Amino acid sequence: MTSTNKFIGRTATEKLRFKYWSALQELMQRRKGNVQLTTPYFTHWITFSFRIREIRSGEFQLLANFTIRKNLVTACLLIKGDNAEAHFYLLREEREEIEQELGETLEWDPRPNARSCFVGISRTVSDLEDQSIWPDLLKWQYEKLEDLHRVFAPRIKALDASDYIPGETDLDDTKDELV
Repeated sequence: MTSTNKFIGRTATEKLRFKYWSALQELMQRRKGNVQLTTPYFTHWITFSFRIREIRSGEFQLLANFTIRKNLVTACLLIKGDNAEAHFYLLREEREEIEQELGETLEWDPRPNARSCFVGISRTVSDLEDQSIWPDLLKWQYEKLEDLHRVFAPRIKALDASDYIPGETDLDDTKDELV
């Protein structure tokens, strides 16, 4: 697909998403941080791999959402795979320290009976279609993804799923829905 016809056959919502992700990609390229978007998409979510080789990229990714119908943007840690539950609860044991390092309260979504869990932060706005608010949103989302990378990367490298004892570390299963 050439750049001149990349929008042919796309809905207005898909075009708007692509424009937002393209703007986030430009910001990330200018800032040259740990989180980089190589290709913008038409979807409401995009995942990013950790830029640290030792981290199991198939099990841990950063995720960003741009959900127009909910007027919601998020920055999350996505934990997936066979050990998702164990990794989630082991990280949640450090919730207080993690949130103190970030300076924010995170949403912890264990997704019981699913093969993925989420930890992150979201921001609701009045109208995501209002592109005049995008510069602030893009900056916020980029900074939150970088913060999540900074705080979670060393913890993920040290995780050992065999340390998880079901029922012992998953005391509070209140669900904060991120995606």
